[in-house]
Order: sequence, then C-alpha cells, then structure tokens
Amino acid sequence: MLGWIICGEERRITLERQVVGGLPFWVLRVPHRRRWLAARGFTAALREMARRGVRRVVVQGGEVPELALFGMTAVEPWPLRRALLPQLLDWAEREWQLPLRTSAVLLSADSSGADTCRAARLLCQRARYVLLDTGVGQAELEARLRSTEGLGVGGGKPVLEVCLRAESRSGVPVLYLGRGCAAQQRLELTASGLENGEESLLCALFQAEKLPIEEIHIRFVEFRA
Repeated sequence: MLGWIICGEERRITLERQVVGGLPFWVLRVPHRRRWLAARGFTAALREMARRGVRRVVVQGGEVPELALFGMTAVEPWPLRRALLPQLLDWAEREWQLPLRTSAVLLSADSSGADTCRAARLLCQRARYVLLDTGVGQAELEARLRSTEGLGVGGGKPVLEVCLRAESRSGVPVLYLGRGCAAQQRLELTASGLENGEESLLCALFQAEKLPIEEIHIRFVEFRA
C-alpha cells in the first residue's frame, strides 16, 4: 500500500483514502511548519498509515525522516528519471544547446548493471563518443558496446554527464539519475490526465504500471554543472 504526505496545504492534519491515477493512496495532509510535523497528531497519523499497510510514501513539500520509525520509506524518483532519459537528452540538446551528436558524453555509475547498460546503449545512439566511469564490470561493458553498438572511444572532454551515482565529479553539465537525484537537481513534469506533477507521485504510478512513460512530459530541468 502507498501513502502520500502533502506538506503545506492544510492548517490541520487530515488522513483520507484517495484513488489517484487508478492507484489507491492513504493521503496525509499536514501544515508545512516543522514544529507541526513533530506534533503528537502527526506521529499518530504516521502510525495509522503504517497500521493500514502503507510501506512506501510519496513525500511532497518537505522531508519526513520519521517514516523509518514506522517501517516506511519515501518513494525516490530515480527509476522514473532513468526511464525518461531519452526525453532528458532531448532537453539537454534543445534547451542547453549541447551538441551531443558530434561530441562526447560521460556515463558515470557505481557499477555496470542493467540500468547502466541500458543508458550506455542509448548514449551510443545519441552521442558520437561515450566515455564510461561505471565501476565494477566496466571493461566487460566497454567490450560489449564496441561489439554491439560501435562504441566510439576518445572524443576529448565530454559536453554532458549522465550520472547514475549519488554525485557528479566531472564539472560538466549533468543529468542526475541516481539515488537522491531530486535533492541534486530539480525536475518538473506533467502527465496526461493528472493535475499533480509531483515527480515521486508520477514515479509511483509509473512503477505500478498505471502511467505509461509516453504520457509523462518534461516541463523543466534545472541546469547543473
């Protein structure tokens, strides 16, 4: 079961069941001020959410570290960002005016797992050169990409980093797709049929197969370098 905490829209604490995009949520609305979040009513509401089977929570408008006390975790948007990588590359080319097709792109990750492989294959199709900094399994990944995708090595300094780890170390424009990405880079989205474009909400719907990736669109990506 999913929860959804919305901070700052109410003067009092309310908890109600609501269906969003075909998916049921227990929606907890609380005032934004931190002293309210520490109040007894908020703690009781979190306990009630856990009692009703909530394990993952969309958090909108603030952070709620108390979730862990009740066996709940916040929904992170990085799985959605990785699925949106083709759109994010379009944005970087158009809005940031980065010449990906004639330049090098750096892909950084902590390991060369499935998500890293998918990103690498896409980058091989979109950029002239792909530079890898992908930890364990990098040599095997490079060999596979040379064989299947015609990986181009070299190309000098990259014009963009696609970062699947927690932080970037390259000093070039970056797209954050790793854990904690929402704190590193602001991304604004819209989705067909939904008024609320909260990134972690859309991620929850996407992961539950209630929202196709084709119906999610980018409004804004914060430039970070």
